Amino acid sequence: MFTSNLGIFSELNSEYRRTAGLPPVSTLPAEGAPATFGTVICFTLIYTMMFELFVMGGPLFMGLITLTFLIALIVATVNAFAIFGGGEEAAKGLLRLSYVKSIGLLALVLGVLGQMIGLYSAFEAIQEMGSVSPAMLAGGLKVSSITTIWGLICYVLCLLVYLGLSAVAKKQ
Repeated sequence: MFTSNLGIFSELNSEYRRTAGLPPVSTLPAEGAPATFGTVICFTLIYTMMFELFVMGGPLFMGLITLTFLIALIVATVNAFAIFGGGEEAAKGLLRLSYVKSIGLLALVLGVLGQMIGLYSAFEAIQEMGSVSPAMLAGGLKVSSITTIWGLICYVLCLLVYLGLSAVAKKQ
């Protein structure tokens, strides 16, 4: 099972290396080789795809959304230590835990704002060009959706962190 998937990842990695101007990798692991080679390839592909999406979505809004998400994780961590520390700080930490939801919602709103600005720019370009092919229009809509999808992912993760910490704190 692993070796059949390895061929697909090898082809994708070769294509990426060819387009990036990197030298090809000429050897694959033997039949009984550990799965770490495939894991490295998978993580490399995921990282490159995420980096490409980050750049396609626009570094400004993707960076703001990511920064907002990191702030939410820091707030969640600080409040988790306060909650599990006990005492009167636990009650304050539980109240401040709702900030994680709000910060996650800010990430979602930033994603929607990024999409709206991207759509506005795309429609402005279409207006200047006159007629546009449906494929080009679909590509523009796809690219403009990246920030909203990333903001939504961050919001869902923030909600999961909030719900998980709230449930654990209420059991204490």
